Amino acid sequence: MAGQEEEAGGALFVLPADLVARGQGLFAANDPDVRRELASATKKIRNRAGWHIATTREDTRTLRIRRDGTAWLPTLHLVELVSIVDSGVSIPVSRLSYDVAQDDDETVDGQIHGRTWSTTPGAVVATFRHGFSAVPADLETLCLQMASRALTARTGVVREQTLSASIVNSATAPGVAGGNVILENEQATVDAYAIARY
Repeated sequence: MAGQEEEAGGALFVLPADLVARGQGLFAANDPDVRRELASATKKIRNRAGWHIATTREDTRTLRIRRDGTAWLPTLHLVELVSIVDSGVSIPVSRLSYDVAQDDDETVDGQIHGRTWSTTPGAVVATFRHGFSAVPADLETLCLQMASRALTARTGVVREQTLSASIVNSATAPGVAGGNVILENEQATVDAYAIARY
């Protein structure tokens, strides 16, 4: 199910075909809103978590140095530390201490120890491969839920009724349709993948 179609922020967590199948006729495969809502849900999950989560990719980032002098990679699933530069000097990664995820279910905190880092803003730059190889199942499900909510309540209507049917959409507040948001009871699912904010 994991998305492989690329968007600006990376692969979608779920493919449009998966949402169409889950909707059992509610959503059309050629509806541009399906892709838009999946992209929005994926982005909101990534923004709350503070990193891309999946799939594995290589990034180059300027690192933050914590008060205790530890360099911190913005990831919970480090696959490989490719290179690191401190104040223009390349540091052999073999001289550093850091944890690499041993399997696809393991999380690691992204801390790098083994030297005193420059405290000059922007001085420490790392290139690293990180992210789960597949989107975790609980995040796939959440992405489907968020996009489904948004698509079934496109006009913002909380309740619709005809002579033969009544539809009640989820709400974020009295009279406000849930739409494509991470609801309070869903935040813990995303927070399990969130990086610490220093």
